[in-house]
Amino acid sequence: FAAHVNPHTVYYRMAIDQMGLIAMLSKQRLDYLIGFPAEAMYWNQLHPENPIISVPLAETQGTYAQGRMACSKNAWGREVIRQINQLLLKHRLEASYIAATTLPLVPAEQRPQYLKDYQRIVGADHWSNAE
Repeated sequence: FAAHVNPHTVYYRMAIDQMGLIAMLSKQRLDYLIGFPAEAMYWNQLHPENPIISVPLAETQGTYAQGRMACSKNAWGREVIRQINQLLLKHRLEASYIAATTLPLVPAEQRPQYLKDYQRIVGADHWSNAE
C-alpha cells in the first residue's frame, strides 16, 4: 500500500476506532474514510447535529466481517468457550438476541437482507470452531 501512496494526498493511520478520523471528516478536514457502516451509525447517534453518510463499496456487498471469541489455550479458556458456545447455541437464533446484538449495527435499509444472511450463516451447523 505505502509504495503506491502519494504522501501529500493520502493520510494513513492505524487506530483502535475511527472516532478521531470521523471527527476530522465531519470538520471537512478529510474527504472520505473507509470503514464499517456501523461506525457511521454510531457517530450519528452521538452527533445527530452533524451526521455523516455511509456509502457501500460494490466489492463488499453481501459480505460480512465475522467475529470470534478467543481465550487462553488452557483448561480455563476451553471451559469459558464451552459456556459461551452453549449460550450461543441456545440463543443465537432468537429474535431478542439478534435485536440486541446485531441489528443496532445494521442500517435500516439493509436489515431485511441481513436477517436472511444471518439465518443462513449463523444458523449453519458449522458456525463454531471451538476446539
